[in-house]
Amino acid sequence: MKTSFTEGKCDEEQGGASLHNSSSQLLTQDPRAQARIWSPFTGAFAAILCVSLVAVVVVAVVAFKLLFSPADPPAPTCPEDWIHFGGKCYLFSKAEGDWATGQKNCSSLGASLVGIHTQADLEFLMQNKSSSSYWIGLRKEPGQPWKWVDGTAFNS
Repeated sequence: MKTSFTEGKCDEEQGGASLHNSSSQLLTQDPRAQARIWSPFTGAFAAILCVSLVAVVVVAVVAFKLLFSPADPPAPTCPEDWIHFGGKCYLFSKAEGDWATGQKNCSSLGASLVGIHTQADLEFLMQNKSSSSYWIGLRKEPGQPWKWVDGTAFNS
């Protein structure tokens, strides 16, 4: 094999084939070499490579979003002495009074007496209450069924 380097180009000769650095010139004059370069397998390989590359990028983007986006919405900021649970803020007040006074105190704080709608609500309240008694937001008007202060029916 004979190789020569000249300014701006490299010529390599081997058995009648020559490579040139100019894109406008023919890369090889050997038809068998051309067939190897432009075979259908080259196109299929390029297509598989492109599809694989796109798949890797898609997987990377999805993984990035899953890792860096919060699974749960951020918890609301509760006022001092309040406890966050289930997307709400709770205050176990030490103020004394009857049911109406308790509801009025809650209203003045932008809240209401607690409604217990799920087993999780009940367990949370039982875990966080002290030895004191607390009013809950359940009431019964004469001739009416028991209702929570939010208007939902009481289900025992």
